[in-house]
Amino acid sequence: MRYADRYILIAPFARVANKVNWRFGREYQCSNHNSSDLRCALKPGMILLSHKNFELTNVFIKGYWTHTAIIISDNEVVEATGKGVEKKTIKQLIDTIDDYIILKPLFCNEYTMQKASNYVVEVVGYPYNFSFRQYTKSFYCSELIYWAYARSIRLNGNNKKYYQIITKFLDDSIITPKHFTETKNLWEVVNCQNKKRNST
Repeated sequence: MRYADRYILIAPFARVANKVNWRFGREYQCSNHNSSDLRCALKPGMILLSHKNFELTNVFIKGYWTHTAIIISDNEVVEATGKGVEKKTIKQLIDTIDDYIILKPLFCNEYTMQKASNYVVEVVGYPYNFSFRQYTKSFYCSELIYWAYARSIRLNGNNKKYYQIITKFLDDSIITPKHFTETKNLWEVVNCQNKKRNST
């Protein structure tokens, strides 16, 4: 049984854990961040990894970064949360996180990035994938990103090497935000909330 298949056993727990935190009214560290300063550096297809303090999901998601969203314009992102795949503004996202880092792919050009961002818009409204098995009718956050890029490269690119690498992630394991910072041959840091932070 694959690791992702075994994860279905904790799907009921994932539904609950996704909602549990002990913030108790504490302000988000990025809530006063000027998102307009960030927007000039953004391009469709870039991804934003984020971290929230006081979240139960931090306990069992490996690595510091615990969520992933994809940039679709200089003002909007698409993300898969417990509510499903949804679109929101950069400010709406930044105001509810404590740290973030922005990455761009090294394996494709801006045209393929744009197409990947278009594909995630097409699935806005799809449900969240609480089982963490690879479906096309539901998504968890990091799966959504890799699905979009696998589709974009297959339909619009010609780089078979990276297509195979990305589809292997989809086939073999649960993809976490940590995978993005560990695969430095695939992604590079272009911006971060903590200027002393690199790609940790």
